[in-house]
Amino acid sequence: MPMHFSASGYVTFGTGKWHNEKMLLKPAFSKVRMWFLEAWPTILVYPAATWGLIENCQSLKRKASPQIFSPMLPSASSTIMQPDRRNPFFCYVAFTVPHDPYSPRPDYIGRYPSDSLPLPGNFMPLHPFAFDDLTVRDENLSPWPRTPEIIRAALSDYYSLITHMDDRIGDIINSLKENRLDDNTIIVYAADNGLAIGSHGLLGKQNLYEHSTKVPMIITGPGIPWGKVSDALVYLFDLYPTLAELCSLPAPEGIDGKSLVPVISGTTQEVRSSLFTAYRYTVRAVRTKEWKLIRYPERNYTQLFNLEEDPLEMNSLAENSRFQSKTDELLRLMQEWQVAVNDTVPLTARKILPLEYDHTRLVRKPDNWQPEYTLKKYFGID
Repeated sequence: MPMHFSASGYVTFGTGKWHNEKMLLKPAFSKVRMWFLEAWPTILVYPAATWGLIENCQSLKRKASPQIFSPMLPSASSTIMQPDRRNPFFCYVAFTVPHDPYSPRPDYIGRYPSDSLPLPGNFMPLHPFAFDDLTVRDENLSPWPRTPEIIRAALSDYYSLITHMDDRIGDIINSLKENRLDDNTIIVYAADNGLAIGSHGLLGKQNLYEHSTKVPMIITGPGIPWGKVSDALVYLFDLYPTLAELCSLPAPEGIDGKSLVPVISGTTQEVRSSLFTAYRYTVRAVRTKEWKLIRYPERNYTQLFNLEEDPLEMNSLAENSRFQSKTDELLRLMQEWQVAVNDTVPLTARKILPLEYDHTRLVRKPDNWQPEYTLKKYFGID
């Protein structure tokens, strides 16, 4: 996407988290400085043609990423906000929050008192069955079973991280206003995943429930209706053709994304009738606006939810004979999606693992990147 904009005369700038190959940065953001987090091991800077180590990831994770990355846009204004305005700009800012570890900047801690926060409507002390790795990443931040107290404490930190990020996004928007570019700039706010934080007995993102797959996508700017909300089924990669069309660039070829301009303009209600999602080789899901089916190949287990009547996915109908035809219908749809996207994982594994598990045998262990605040609050380590 940034290469497509660059080829059309845009100055491209990026800062923040980067989970793609390093070799892609130079052609994508070749005209300006790029400061980014490559996976988790190192922080690198790219000025023109040289790479240099800024600091290790341990150092960054002890800081607040909104404070680090958001000032990069105003500081780059001399490059991307040209005084003569002949060159439009494409800017990508990727914060590392909200994310584990839940470690807000000190002045944001406690903004949301734990005892004032409601639990998720689908809170569970334990996930009802085993699948994949129940001790991965932020799943380790709480012992099992989850308690309301620890979930409220995690939500307090989570909301504080989001508020800090919101404030820094406000700084970026103010920079656009100060440069008189706010009326001629399209702003997109999106995320790559959601966190469970108590929903279904989980804390992290490694699942295909709605709380982890249904993420924000907000678009504002010239030519975009104000305050309009759509329930169209979309993917993040739809942003590429959407922004290209909104900016009157040539339509990109050979991509999977669909332009959302017809939905934005109101000429159509949707660009697709279903979505297919996957997590590793252990979970697959397909959903329409009304129905959701989740398949666990290693457990030979299926969940079926009516999202209109059960948006929190609490009552699986897969075992109900009245809904067998709907289960079969969505399984066929899932198989069609697998063929379309070349997903070769069988929906029933050769070796079937048990659904039952003993939560008392789950072992918590902090990873190498946990800061002192997280170690003390969530692991009791001083």
